[in-house]
Amino acid sequence: MVSLQPGLLPGWPQVKHDRPSTVNDVTADPTVVAAVITAGLALVGVLVAALMRWRQPARNAHRDGLGPSLQQLARDISGIMATSTTYLRRVERGQDTSEWIARMRIHRDALKRMRTELRYHLAGLDDGLHFMTRVGDYVQHYKSDPATGQKFLDRADQLRVALDKAIAYAYSEGRTPSRQRRWAVNRRVRDAQKFHDAWMEREDLGSSSAN
Repeated sequence: MVSLQPGLLPGWPQVKHDRPSTVNDVTADPTVVAAVITAGLALVGVLVAALMRWRQPARNAHRDGLGPSLQQLARDISGIMATSTTYLRRVERGQDTSEWIARMRIHRDALKRMRTELRYHLAGLDDGLHFMTRVGDYVQHYKSDPATGQKFLDRADQLRVALDKAIAYAYSEGRTPSRQRRWAVNRRVRDAQKFHDAWMEREDLGSSSAN
């Protein structure tokens, strides 16, 4: 039997047991515990399965929208890097570069169109794709110093790798790129853009001094 007694604080009752507690009073039957855990896990499994069934059509739709463009997207991103690298090497050797500039522009214009078409499927990668469309134009500012131009292309290639991983994730998971993938891409964009801006500032200062 339980009776209420005045507590230590005015107006608060204190519960008092007529007999001391024993271990058996607070220890649950292991069989009951196991049954509860099993039931809980089964419920979680049902909820997860239902959630996956609910998400699957959306993921399939995302893949269907992105899949047909993957090959062209990879071709244009890699094409920009390849033509820009060849351009820089030909500059260094004193060879004609007009053909490679023309090829680079074909990949650039195609990537610009795809960037717009895939804005939803690749949400969060827009800055990275936008920067890639500029790489071929940017690299032409390094004609006077191909070695520095190669350092710029090294940074641009790190962006390419980050984009490849983010795009692969978006397709394999059937969803937009994860926060971690987006962060990696944007970090590479900032790094490459900072490097190029610093070079352009040096070039402007050099031009001003020459005049």
